[in-house]
Amino acid sequence: MPPHGTNGLPVLAASYGSRAPGLEDLFTPNWPWPREPWETASDLWTCVRWITYGTTFGADVAALLRDITGNPFRPVGFDPAWCTDTVRALARGIDEAGTFEALPILADALQDAGCEDRGILDHCRAGGPHVPGCWVVDLAPGRP
Repeated sequence: MPPHGTNGLPVLAASYGSRAPGLEDLFTPNWPWPREPWETASDLWTCVRWITYGTTFGADVAALLRDITGNPFRPVGFDPAWCTDTVRALARGIDEAGTFEALPILADALQDAGCEDRGILDHCRAGGPHVPGCWVVDLAPGRP
C-alpha cells in the first residue's frame, strides 16, 4: 500500500523548492505513484535525507511529510463505516477550500461516527502543519 496520501508531495516539493533546488524535479507528472510499498518508503526516506542533510528546516519537512503520509510505523485502519455523509462533506470542504482549521470538527464527526482511533483523532486536533494531501482528509471521503 502506498503512503496514506501522496497528493501533497508535489506541494511539499514546491514549498521547499526554493530552499532545496532540484527537489521539485523529483515530483513530475511521470513520478511512478503508486509503486511497491518498499519502493515508495525508500524513495520518501531518500527525499527526507536529501532535504534535511545540512539544513535547518529538516523538522519542518518531517512535519509536512507526517501530515501527508501519516506515521509509517503505526499504520491506521480507516473503517468505511466512519465515512458518514457528514464526514465526507467536511473532508471534501476542507480539501477543496484548504480550511484545515476545521480538522477538529472533522475529528468530532469521526468520533460521532464511531472512530476511536487516537492516531486519527489526535492528528485532526493537532495544531498542524496541515497541507493539501493530509492523510486523514484523503482517507475520510473513502478514497483508497
